[in-house]
Amino acid sequence: MPSTCDYTSTPNHTIDYGLEFTPGVARYSNEIDFDEASREWNRNKKRVGQMYLYICGEPTASGRPCQRRPKKGGCYCAQHT
Repeated sequence: MPSTCDYTSTPNHTIDYGLEFTPGVARYSNEIDFDEASREWNRNKKRVGQMYLYICGEPTASGRPCQRRPKKGGCYCAQHT
């Protein structure tokens, strides 16, 4: 069963796609910040050897992201469900 996690709702995070409007034609900027893309992709994962595992990622009491594995079929660990 695919997960329906929404990892796009980060506070103070805006996306500018650089869309220019011309009637009937959409043009996009092709400037990609690969460093930001990598940070966002890694935000809900941790590296273990040569592979990645999903993590809960919810803020803990200390403010750091939770490193526990999510429940099967879910987005968050048992504590943050």
